[in-house]
Amino acid sequence: MVSEHRQDFYMRIYRQKDIFSGNWLLCSDSRSRLLIFSITDALSPRDWPDSQRPLHSVISVKQPIYALESTDSLLICGDITGCLFAYFWSDLLNPSDCDAKAIFNFKHFTSSMNSDCNEINSLLIIGDNKLLFAGAADNAIRIVDIERPDQAIAVFSGHSNTINELAKRTENEFLSASEDGTVRLWDIRSQDTAHIIRVCDEPQLTRNNCGKGVCALDANSSFMICGGDVDLAIWHLSSLSFASKLEGNWPSLMRHLTVKMDGERILAGGISCYLNQFDYSGKFKTSIKTSAEAIYSIESNEIEKNAVTSSAGDSPLIDIFLNSGYISFSFNCSVVNKIQ
Repeated sequence: MVSEHRQDFYMRIYRQKDIFSGNWLLCSDSRSRLLIFSITDALSPRDWPDSQRPLHSVISVKQPIYALESTDSLLICGDITGCLFAYFWSDLLNPSDCDAKAIFNFKHFTSSMNSDCNEINSLLIIGDNKLLFAGAADNAIRIVDIERPDQAIAVFSGHSNTINELAKRTENEFLSASEDGTVRLWDIRSQDTAHIIRVCDEPQLTRNNCGKGVCALDANSSFMICGGDVDLAIWHLSSLSFASKLEGNWPSLMRHLTVKMDGERILAGGISCYLNQFDYSGKFKTSIKTSAEAIYSIESNEIEKNAVTSSAGDSPLIDIFLNSGYISFSFNCSVVNKIQ
């Protein structure tokens, strides 16, 4: 049996989710757990030992979770085996009940698509239409009605490799990033690819001795930020054109894993311990050394009373920033004591 110390040493935090107006932070880890921290309690004047805040709730699941999405009442998860399942928030946030039961559990990702590895890598809800978009390793994106999750409504196909990330553009459009080196812009109304952006073909972004996959993606109605085995860059979505390359404090051949458009800044991380910050002109602003050897997830909220940014990855620690200059404190996922 693997010791607790060894499990902590190799722990990875795959996803984070800021919930309920910044009051809580949820994450999923490589030990097949969901962990919930109270941002409100962490920011209170209470004297926490070693500058680390304890867990609020720990929920064990069957397999590691790669994708998270939420509504006002539900947490929706996608795991490494292609299972899609959900919990009521009211069950998860009750610290006296850590054996919360999933209200549904379906496996839509065992289709005839040519893949044996069907992990769900990204989940996205657009607007209030109760439709969930799930991108997986079988190269497809499925739509599921949250109120009738037993069957997929439709399948968006076209990518030739794993779907790594989804991002909303408008109420009717979303983007998907893939290991095939492209980002596709989809129109929900027609279920067709509106445009294919061949990121891997941009000469300024390709790198020798690297692949072509795109796994870091975020977008708004005007811009897209993406990268992976190709360099991280800003793209104009109106013209579908390359705008500027982002050059930060990272190794020259680093794989970019995550990017977040956060208010007036862009935050980026990858296989490096540094969280990098840029403005929308592509100008490098600053970098902060984090606890993780690789950064898989960046989360933030702008709610005034609980405004924080968090970074997590190859470490049991989730680093919390109250400003962009330094780590204010860390949540420790290896500590299983809960708030008393």
